[in-house]
Amino acid sequence: MRRIVIGMLGGLVLLAAGCSNPYLTNYQGQKFPRTTSVVVVTTTPASEQAHLIGVSTFAATNDPGRDAAVAAAEDIGANMVQWDRSYQGTSTQLELQPIFGPYTSGAAWAEGGSMVDVEQPVREKWYRYHARFYRNADGS
Repeated sequence: MRRIVIGMLGGLVLLAAGCSNPYLTNYQGQKFPRTTSVVVVTTTPASEQAHLIGVSTFAATNDPGRDAAVAAAEDIGANMVQWDRSYQGTSTQLELQPIFGPYTSGAAWAEGGSMVDVEQPVREKWYRYHARFYRNADGS
């Protein structure tokens, strides 16, 4: 029950705050007028083609995806974005999960069972995300 309430509260907080883009939240660099056309590149563009205007690096367990990198590029005025992710490891934590047990105490049966907390391992895979934002060398 606690997990459901916490999940619902977390969802309400996200709704109230709006979904933030981690590429923008962690962005360091220059900003230009918003662009509407962004190209995703897999290699660093030549210096005569584009200039690096900023970077964004963060670690997360959820994948913000390619679309979030493109949206960040549009917001900061970049024409190109190069992004990647690398696996950083797995963390394991024990969380209490309420379940219904058959006993109230000792060997006495409870009608309908009783609620007890059981430790459950929760594993999360962590990734480092890195994006490089470029602007056309001719300023367009």
